[in-house]
Amino acid sequence: MVANSEGVFIVMGRNTELVLLDKQGPVVLSLPRVKDRYYSVAIHDAHFNTVDTVGTRNTNGDAANVLILPPGYNQPIDGRFT
Repeated sequence: MVANSEGVFIVMGRNTELVLLDKQGPVVLSLPRVKDRYYSVAIHDAHFNTVDTVGTRNTNGDAANVLILPPGYNQPIDGRFT
């Protein structure tokens, strides 16, 4: 497992992908438009507790950008996010 220049680790397995972030700031998760099936993305904290789950139920199958912020983040946010 090797990190890219932004400190993102990607582990691929059967029917799943795990992305580990070694980053202290905001992260944008871009979800594709998927109208013909259900999918979900679970967001976990460092202890693998589920923080939130996003997917077709949140986006109605439309594409979306989800902004993930660290605890206590209080900087201005630019852009349009779900």
